[in-house]
Amino acid sequence: MQRVSSSGVALNMGIVLALSVLSFFWMNKKLDVNLFSMHHFYHNRLARCYLGASNQQNRKPSSFTGFDESDEWVYLEDCQQRPLHIVNTAMNLVADDKLAWQQRKAASFAFTPIQAGPGPDGKAVAIGDYLKSEAMVTQQGGSAKVIRGAKLSTVFAISGAAASPNMGYHSSPAMAFLLTLFNVRLGRWCPNPGYKEFDGTKLSPKDGANYLLSELFGLTSDHSEFVYLSDGGHFENLGVYELVRRKCKRIIACDAEQDERLAFEGLGNAVRKCYEDFGARIDIDARALRPAQGGRFCHQHCVMGKIHYKDDLEPGYLFYIKASLTGDEPIDVLQYAVTNPVFPHQSTADQWFDEPQFESYRHLGRHIAGEVFAKAAEAAKVSISDGILNMDEFFKRLDDQWYAPSTSEPGAFSKHGNTLMELFETLRKHPFLNCLDGRFYRPSVNAALPENLDELRQVHYVANRMIQLMEDVYLDLNLEDTKQLEHPDHKGWVELFKCWSKSKALRKVWMDSKNTYGQRFQIFCAEHFRLP
Repeated sequence: MQRVSSSGVALNMGIVLALSVLSFFWMNKKLDVNLFSMHHFYHNRLARCYLGASNQQNRKPSSFTGFDESDEWVYLEDCQQRPLHIVNTAMNLVADDKLAWQQRKAASFAFTPIQAGPGPDGKAVAIGDYLKSEAMVTQQGGSAKVIRGAKLSTVFAISGAAASPNMGYHSSPAMAFLLTLFNVRLGRWCPNPGYKEFDGTKLSPKDGANYLLSELFGLTSDHSEFVYLSDGGHFENLGVYELVRRKCKRIIACDAEQDERLAFEGLGNAVRKCYEDFGARIDIDARALRPAQGGRFCHQHCVMGKIHYKDDLEPGYLFYIKASLTGDEPIDVLQYAVTNPVFPHQSTADQWFDEPQFESYRHLGRHIAGEVFAKAAEAAKVSISDGILNMDEFFKRLDDQWYAPSTSEPGAFSKHGNTLMELFETLRKHPFLNCLDGRFYRPSVNAALPENLDELRQVHYVANRMIQLMEDVYLDLNLEDTKQLEHPDHKGWVELFKCWSKSKALRKVWMDSKNTYGQRFQIFCAEHFRLP
C-alpha cells in the first residue's frame, strides 16, 4: 500500500494555489472586469425589451439572437428634449472614510443629457466626455456624422442593477463575498469624474483584479480612477433626491416598491436625505395610504406634500402616489388581489410575471392614474389634446383634492353650523349690527359703532358670540396645527374669520374682552387674523 507524505500533499496544494493566483491575475489582465460579469447579459435583455421594441425603423435583427446594434445607439445628449431625463444610479462608497455616511455607503450619481457625475460640486463632467462611445449616424441627404456620448442602454442597465455585491446602504460583507464569488454582478465600474486624471476614453479598468477584490471585500470608494455604480435605489429609491437638488417646484413620485408593511421606507429615506443634504424640508402626511386596522383597503392612492426649500419663500409640491388598493378597482384586479393577498406588494425578486399578474399590475396602474389625475385636470380645465397644461392651477387642484384627511374628530367640521346660522339670523334682523358684518356682506362697507347705548351693548355681546365661535372652531379643528389651518376642508371657516377680524367694531370689542379667552387663542388670533 503506497503512502503519500503530508509534505508532498502540502507541496501539491501550494503549487495549485500559486497557479490559481497567477491565473487569476493573468485573466484579469486579459479580460475586462465589466465584460466578465452579468452586466452585459442584463444590459442586452433590457435593450432588446425596451429600446428594441421602440426601434421600428430600418431594424435588422440577427435571426439567432434577435438583437440589432442600432437598438443601443440611443444617446443622452439631446439637451433640447422634453422631458429632460435624469437617470439615477448609486456610486458605492462602502469603504468610504466619511463617518457621517457610514449608514449610506453610497452617493447619488446621475446621468442627464447635460452631464454625468455625483453632483454640481465640480465632480460632474459633460455627458459627451463621459463613456465616449461612437456610432455612425446617417443624416438627411446621405451625409454621415459621428455621434459620441453615453448610451442610454448602458445607463439604464446600471440604474436597474439591483443585484450587485456592493448595494449602498443594503451592503453587507457576507453578501458582497457571496455575490462576487458566484459572479452575480449587475453593476458596472465606470470612470470617476472626480479623479485627478479623469479620462473618458477609458471605459473599463485595465487591471481589473484590484477592482474585483474591492467588490469581494466591500472596499469600494471614490478615491480610485473608477467607481462602482449600481441601482439608484441603493441610495434613494424614489428619484426625488436629484429633483430636489435642482429645486423643482412640482414633483410627482410613483412608489411601486415592495412594501407590504406600508413602512414607506423609500419616502422616509428621501425626506431624510433631502433635508440633511439640501436643507429642504418635506412636509407630507401618508396616513391616508394606510388601511384601517385589520383591513386591506386604503382611504386613497396618493397624498400631496409641501417642499420648503432653504432660502426660498414659495414652497414646492411633492405629489406622492403609492401602489395601493381602495376597493373601487376593476373586478379583475380585485379578483387577483383576493387570490394573492400580498398584491400589490409582491416581492421584487419575482421577475417571471405570468399574464394575470402582469395585467393586474398594469390595470391597477391605469386605474390609479385615472382616479388621481382625471378630476383635477377637468376642474382646472386642462386641455391635454392641445398640449396646454396650466401646471400651477393643476397642482393647486391636486392639492385641494388629495390633501391628507383632517385629524379632527368626525363631525367637528359641521358641528358649529347651527350656531353660525343663528348668528347670521341675528345680524340680518338688526340693522345696527351691520358694523359687525359689513366686511362680510359688502367688503367695501365698514360701518361705525351705533351711538345708542342699548344697541352698543348688544353689539358687544354679539361680537363676543362671534369670537367665542371662533375659539370653539379653533379648538375643535385644531387650527393651531399649521397643516390643519391650511387644510382645504377648513378653508371656509378661516376665510370667514378673516372677514370678521377686519371689522372695526369686532376689533374694538376684542380689545375689551380678549383677556377672557385662552392665551394660546389670543396668540393665534394675533398671528393669523392680526387682532391686536
